Amino acid sequence: MPMRSGPSRRPATFFDPAVAKRLRDDIYASGGSRDPEDAYVAFRGREPEPDALLHRRGLLEAPEAA
Repeated sequence: MPMRSGPSRRPATFFDPAVAKRLRDDIYASGGSRDPEDAYVAFRGREPEPDALLHRRGLLEAPEAA
C-alpha cells in the first residue's frame, strides 16, 4: 500500500479524472495569481501539514501505530 495522505475515497486506478480536474482548476488554472496556500487548501480541503516532509528529512520520528 503506498504511503500517502489524502482523501479516504481512493480511486480504483492510478488516474482519477475528478482529481485531475480539481488539480487543474485549483492549482494550475490560477497561473500564479492565487496565494499558494489558498490554492493548496482549495485542492486538498485542509491546511498543509509539514509532518511528512519533516519525517522524510529525519527531523521528526514516525508516529506509533495505534
